[in-house]
Amino acid sequence: MQEESSEAPTQNPIDGSALGLMKVFARSLRLEPRFLHYFGKQNLQIVEHIIQSVKKNMPYHFSTSRPGQVLFFMLPDGFQRWYINLFLRKGFDTFIMARKVMIDAKIKSAIENEGVKQVIFLGAGYDPRAFLQAQKCKTVNFFEIDRGFTYEQKVIALQTVPAHIGFGAIDISRNENAVVFNQNMICIKCDLIKDNLIEYLRKNGFEPSLKTLIIAEGLTLYLPKKDVDALLESLHALITDQSEIIISFVGKFKTTAKREALFKKKEEQRLFSLMSEHVLYYVHARGFEVKDKFTTKLSMTLEKERWIKKYYEDPRRRQTAYYTLVKANSNFEYKSIDEVPEMQIDLVSIVNQKNTTNE
Repeated sequence: MQEESSEAPTQNPIDGSALGLMKVFARSLRLEPRFLHYFGKQNLQIVEHIIQSVKKNMPYHFSTSRPGQVLFFMLPDGFQRWYINLFLRKGFDTFIMARKVMIDAKIKSAIENEGVKQVIFLGAGYDPRAFLQAQKCKTVNFFEIDRGFTYEQKVIALQTVPAHIGFGAIDISRNENAVVFNQNMICIKCDLIKDNLIEYLRKNGFEPSLKTLIIAEGLTLYLPKKDVDALLESLHALITDQSEIIISFVGKFKTTAKREALFKKKEEQRLFSLMSEHVLYYVHARGFEVKDKFTTKLSMTLEKERWIKKYYEDPRRRQTAYYTLVKANSNFEYKSIDEVPEMQIDLVSIVNQKNTTNE
C-alpha cells in the first residue's frame, strides 16, 4: 500500500483554505435558494460576518501575496462557480455543500436519535456550525479544536456578532487555552501536531464516558502521515465503543509546480493521501472499522449540471470520500471498500425541506 509521508510543516499562522471554504459556502447560499432555505438566513449572515472580520484582521503581506485570489472573490458568484467548474474542479461547490448537509444531518441524527452528548470538531476553521448548534441544543457540549490565527480570528468574530443577526446576549468566559460561549460551546486552542489533544479536551470539560461524535472535515489532507496516525491513536483512546468519527481521506490529487509553490508559500502543504481501496486496511490497523461512507457519487445527487453528473459516473473520479469510523468490534466485516454502504441520507429531500427558521 502506498501512503504519502512527509515532515511536519511549520506552524501555519493563516489558514487560507479555511477562509476559502467559507467563501464557497456563502456563495452557494447566495446563489441557490434550496441551500439558503435549508441552512437559514441567519447562517449566511454569520458566515459573512466571520469572513469580513477575518479579512479586516488579515496581515497586509498575506493579502498582497495572492492578489489573483483576492480579485477572483470580488467577481460575481455565478462567474466564480462557472470558472471553477470549467477549469479547476467540476462540481466543487456542490461537493462542498453536499458534505455540509451530510455532516449537519449526521449531527442532528446523533443528538436526536442516538443519545450523543458531545460533539468535537477537529480543525474547525471558520465554520459557525458548532456555534449555531450549541444555541439549539443546550444539553450537548460542542468542542472546537483549532490553532493560531484561525483560532484567534474565529473567537474574535464570534465575540463580535452583530445584534441584528439575532443571537441576543452571548455569555463568554475564558481560561488558559479556551473560550466558552454560552457554557456549552468550547473553543480550544490546540495544535493537533504539537499538543496533547486528550489532555486539552479533559481540561475543558470533556467527559470520556459520554457518547461522542467527532468531525474531522477536510483535515487529514493537511497533516503528515505520522500525525494522522497519532491522531487516530489519540481518538481511539479518547472515545467509547459507542462513539463515532466522521473523517475524510483524499486519494491521489493532481497538482502542478505552480500550485505546490503557492501551498508552500502559505505553509499549507498537502501531505497525506489515501486511496479508497486502502482505507479499510489503514483504519483497521489503528483499531477502527468503517461503518459507512459518503462519496462523490452520493454528493452528486445534488448537482444540477448533467455534464458534471456524467463526469463523475466514472468511479475513478470519486477518490475523495468521508467515512464513519467506529472502534473495531467485528460488527462490520467488510472485505473491500465497495462493500461498505453509502450513508443513508436523502440529500435531495433534506435540502428541499424549506427551513422556516431565520428566513
